Amino acid sequence: MCATEYQVWPYCVDLVTPLPGWPARQARCNEREKPIALLPPHAAPLDLIYYEGAMFPELRGRLLMTWHGFRRTAGRIVAVETDEAGRPLTDIGGRYAIYPRGALPYPAGAPSVNGKVLTPGWDRIAGRHPRGSPVTMAIAPDGSIWVTDDRSRAILRIARPR
Repeated sequence: MCATEYQVWPYCVDLVTPLPGWPARQARCNEREKPIALLPPHAAPLDLIYYEGAMFPELRGRLLMTWHGFRRTAGRIVAVETDEAGRPLTDIGGRYAIYPRGALPYPAGAPSVNGKVLTPGWDRIAGRHPRGSPVTMAIAPDGSIWVTDDRSRAILRIARPR
């Protein structure tokens, strides 16, 4: 493996900080390939699929991600805009939403995904909406999005009203 094939993770956090336990000389963060985008801390993406269904034309070509993590930045499904090659589009100086409200900035100069949260407020109405720990997704023939949720032990369907 040549030096240009090394990835930043797991040796470096954000873009240039050696992970605790890895000395800077061993992590060599500045020599590693930089990520296309950073995700919020503890987002824990477990599934990625491109949406090509008919029910949500505004999502066609977007990369859908399940963020499973247990902290306030997780428990959501995000639709990320992509370029012609399917790579996520990014913003510099972005902020990530945290529950129940508010936002925190990404590190200075860090690329963040340009996306939209599809599941805002999953935990706002007790007993009516699952808290949300999405795991995996599938697109049904009608274009609806099916999601397994291991916190509520359910299979959820995201669809437009008929």
